[in-house]
Amino acid sequence: MTYAQAPPLTGIWELKKTKNAQGAVQEFAFGVYKIFSNDGKFSNMQLTPNGAILTHQGVFELSDSSTYLENVTNQQTGSHIDKAQTQLNYKLSENGDVLTLEGLIKMQGGAYNFKLYEEWQKVKLH
Repeated sequence: MTYAQAPPLTGIWELKKTKNAQGAVQEFAFGVYKIFSNDGKFSNMQLTPNGAILTHQGVFELSDSSTYLENVTNQQTGSHIDKAQTQLNYKLSENGDVLTLEGLIKMQGGAYNFKLYEEWQKVKLH
């Protein structure tokens, strides 16, 4: 069963926590957002002193209750993520407002793998 374009991900998410090189979870200090549309597309946006920039865009799919597939189709400013399908583990909190993504992503033309751990908080729009 395919969970592509799952409504629970649709919206804007702010990156709140990552892991440092020693594997300890730490607060993420500045504005990075992931925007999921209901047609299976995503964009990552970063706030800078000069305004907001898109770092990369692509398509995503939830292939089961714990597997998140992401294809970066457009690298933009400052992104070193490879344009390749990445399979990550995902988990949504019980109330659906925290998304955790974890796994390996390929960077800089496959030169190295980065051990990703991210906790995203769903942005509440009033």
